Amino acid sequence: MKANQIKNLEINKLRLNNSGTYTCKVRNKVGVSTAHFFVKVDGEVKAEVKSFDPKNVVITEGDSISFTCSVLSGVKPEIWFLKRISNTEFEEIREETFLEMERTGITSKMLPVLSFNQSSRYLIIEKRGGIWKKNGSYVSTFALHNLQPNESGEYACYGWSNYGIGFRRSWLGVHPKIDEAKFTSSNMPYPPLSTRSTFLLNLPTLSFIVEDDGKIESKAKPNHKEKQNMLVLPFILVVILVLTLLSCVVFANILLKKRNSVKTNNEIEAKADFSSRKKTKTFKPNKRNNESEFEEVTLDY
Repeated sequence: MKANQIKNLEINKLRLNNSGTYTCKVRNKVGVSTAHFFVKVDGEVKAEVKSFDPKNVVITEGDSISFTCSVLSGVKPEIWFLKRISNTEFEEIREETFLEMERTGITSKMLPVLSFNQSSRYLIIEKRGGIWKKNGSYVSTFALHNLQPNESGEYACYGWSNYGIGFRRSWLGVHPKIDEAKFTSSNMPYPPLSTRSTFLLNLPTLSFIVEDDGKIESKAKPNHKEKQNMLVLPFILVVILVLTLLSCVVFANILLKKRNSVKTNNEIEAKADFSSRKKTKTFKPNKRNNESEFEEVTLDY
């Protein structure tokens, strides 16, 4: 039977998230014994942004979205939300409050009662003075309402403390709404085929790509019909080319046969003309000055 066995647990480079309760359990034939130890890690640790979610998302115009930033820090940090406005500049997102008034046209010595409506498009759910903790991290959330396409861009969460600063970024893309375009006889530039026609716009899908170096690239992805058109067009061109080549071959054969036929007819006519013309030489006496001469006469028949 062995006794006085010692086991050590070593944790190098302690971090704040190493704080917590640790348990040591010993077991033998007699039974089980446990001991609990609580460890709290303090120190001058800079703020570290653990997460900023959602990460790189695309939504539709008019929708809303909430970003949550989780910051790990030795002391209570300050948390900012920012939006990139240029290659080197960010602007802080602040909560906006609007006062809506309706004109009544009534004059009175008494001040009218104004209705107050908080219709903020940028709403920071946790104030800086009321940041709460979750699983040992400080958490803050802000919501964006009724988003427009021009609000697409890069957003960032910054966590700051006296010992340092940390940040994370996320890309938000706002896709414009696509509605049915209706054309009537009054606004069509050419006579319509019917009194009223409705067409559905077949626009490409907009997508956003965020690379590791932070560069953002947007691409238009062709839809299914565009892909079909891209495949049909080369096929039509190939068919037209093949038909053109076949037409040229047929036309060349016709010309060659016609030329050979004309040549054969000319040869036949030449042979017939040659055989019908026979030349014979005869001589007849021609007496002039009592001299006998023979005159050559050619008869053709």
